[in-house]
Amino acid sequence: MTTSDKKTKKGGKALNRPAGKARNSQQTDNRPAQAKTTTSKWKFSPTTARRIAYGVGFAALVFFLGAVYGDVLYRAEQESYVSTSPDTMHYVLSESWGSWRILGRWALLPARWPWLMALLLAALFTLQAWLTDRMLGLKASLSGVGFIVPAAFMLWMLWRGTNLYYKNEPGFITLIPLLITAVLLLLAATAWVVRRVNAAPKIEEKPTLPFGALLAPALVAALTMGAWKMNENVILTARLQNLMWEHDWETMVEEARAAQRPSRAVAAYHAIGLLQQGKLLDEVFDIAYDYPKLKLDSIDGNEEYGIFNADCNFYAGLLNPAYREAMDRVVMNGPRIVYFKRMAECALLNGETKLCEKYVKLLEDVPFESDFTERMRELMRQREKIQEDETYQRVISMLPRDTAFEQNFRSPAFLGYNLGLNSGSDATLLTSAAACLYSKDLKSALPRLQIMASKGMSLPSCLQQVIAILKLTHPELAAELPPVNSFVENELKAFLSDAKPYVKDRLALRRELKERWLGTYFYYYYCENNDPDQVIKRDNTEKAGVN
Repeated sequence: MTTSDKKTKKGGKALNRPAGKARNSQQTDNRPAQAKTTTSKWKFSPTTARRIAYGVGFAALVFFLGAVYGDVLYRAEQESYVSTSPDTMHYVLSESWGSWRILGRWALLPARWPWLMALLLAALFTLQAWLTDRMLGLKASLSGVGFIVPAAFMLWMLWRGTNLYYKNEPGFITLIPLLITAVLLLLAATAWVVRRVNAAPKIEEKPTLPFGALLAPALVAALTMGAWKMNENVILTARLQNLMWEHDWETMVEEARAAQRPSRAVAAYHAIGLLQQGKLLDEVFDIAYDYPKLKLDSIDGNEEYGIFNADCNFYAGLLNPAYREAMDRVVMNGPRIVYFKRMAECALLNGETKLCEKYVKLLEDVPFESDFTERMRELMRQREKIQEDETYQRVISMLPRDTAFEQNFRSPAFLGYNLGLNSGSDATLLTSAAACLYSKDLKSALPRLQIMASKGMSLPSCLQQVIAILKLTHPELAAELPPVNSFVENELKAFLSDAKPYVKDRLALRRELKERWLGTYFYYYYCENNDPDQVIKRDNTEKAGVN
């Protein structure tokens, strides 16, 4: 090989080295570009980013309004009443903002189907979010921040609890969002005009990530947790009331037992569900009677009991007290669908056809209540069909046989009447015994026990436990008590042994004994419904009576 060839070869190698470096440099430069391409795959055009934000927010709102608060919306619609008759709507029209209230009530009618109402309200709330974003001129990446506005309204709904519709105007549930939307529409239009007049330069937006889409689900998650934490009894009470009108007694009991700390209203509807299944004495003490304090507006001094008095009186066979309670609610709070229904049923079972006809006509003026009104008209035409209705037959079986005024009994009537009952059917014998046990009036329970024993009726476990308690606390009555299995007496001794370390601390007594003894009458008698930590002291405006 010549010297020149060697030089050429060396030169070629020298020339090749930079080329290799150039290739490596090019590969290195391509890596950031590939990373940018991967990141850009998750970016969307401004229009798509906005659609994602509003779509996700809409879906989250539908979930909350339908799955979480749907029963409350339905109950609110049933606590409303609207018709085209100015005479019927006189009470509402005479209120401040009367015409606006009626508008809200018309808008509330779709809540007859909770998921439909959820879709409509979610659409309205999504429009509010869009108008808010347009008013603020937010970038596509922040679209969805406007969901703070409807979230604030839903937070107000949670804060109001049962007051959202009970003894208050239910139409505000839809009227307020409609008014908020109108204001936002005006503000958004004003902002658009201002921008056009100022001729602000339009900034072209680049593809972006829809960060705003995360806000609505986060808000709904927080609202959902707050609803079940603070308003569990509000939701359950509305659900139990709706199930009651469907006569779904088994589901009523299941739902009531799901409560972490049942309110007095939940306990009342739990008892109604058991009564209609013939299981009242067998299972009535299976829930805790550790009533939380409800935040109810002080309006007429009969706040919490007004939620369920008419229903409890009706299913206890006290048709006249149930009618009067429903009438009081209408007089004090204006026309309501549920109370017109209850009064129609009371009149029907009392044989007052013309009075029943009156309330049926009022309900026929309301859209979507044809199922109830047609059923009532059928029963008015063919009264023999009442005998075929199992629910009505249970009510009829408990009609009072004593001719006494309601004022002669302690309040509430469904408890006071059963405590003072002197004669009745086998059905009222059971409800009367249950009232005595709930009120812890064991001496009044004794005659009921004796009658049941004389009739050869099987005594439920709670009544056997009552006998054991009476033997212990009133040994002088031992000769009058029906015999009880020694196992029950040994159970009482075991309970008292478990309770001994906590006798000076009632809260600890309930807490420590609950897991083992909840469901027994021993636990209820010694641990529940008997001290200021559990039982809310009733206002002076309320009648003295049974807790």
